[in-house]
Amino acid sequence: MLKPLKEFYNEYKITVVCQNIVSELYEVSPYVDNTISFDRENFITDEEYRNKIAEKLWAINAEFAFNSIYSRDLIADFLTINSKAGNKIAQEGDLSNILKEQWEENNKSYSKLIPINSASLTELERHHDFLSGIGIECDNLTPSIWLTEEDSNYADNVFSENNLKSKKTIALFAGAQHEVRIYHDYGKAINNYCNENGFKVVVLGSV
Repeated sequence: MLKPLKEFYNEYKITVVCQNIVSELYEVSPYVDNTISFDRENFITDEEYRNKIAEKLWAINAEFAFNSIYSRDLIADFLTINSKAGNKIAQEGDLSNILKEQWEENNKSYSKLIPINSASLTELERHHDFLSGIGIECDNLTPSIWLTEEDSNYADNVFSENNLKSKKTIALFAGAQHEVRIYHDYGKAINNYCNENGFKVVVLGSV
């Protein structure tokens, strides 16, 4: 959503608030002017740390705070509500990551809640709904990532050193933030297909 947001709010600076583990994805985006990142565990357990992040938000003196997460949680709501922005806008969303009582209480602090579109099932469709809800019409949303020259060189070296061909390589990231979303049998699921069709697999993740 960053490109249509920046084009629509072309006189504004855009700050992305995110976890440390994904901040690099935004720092090189041409549509982001600033990032504020935080450690999730510290944010949850350390009130002083949480308040310091909130102070960074206050220093922006933001006019708008957008919480575009469909399944909102306490962290995203805390950051948006405590941004001190004049306009706080969120998806109405569902109750996957938050208790109904807390969701109802937090809803009172938003300037606008974008209603659920039951026909929208994918993340891109929900992003489209959010943009429409704030007055931005955009029909060609696609996943985007911005790479540095260093990133591209690193990828080239990995492929060269391991004799990988792009059309015969599958990149698999099997991790998830929550245990309930982790699946342990991807290897079994793709083993026959890869062997029969000559695919090699690059497994991505962290230790």
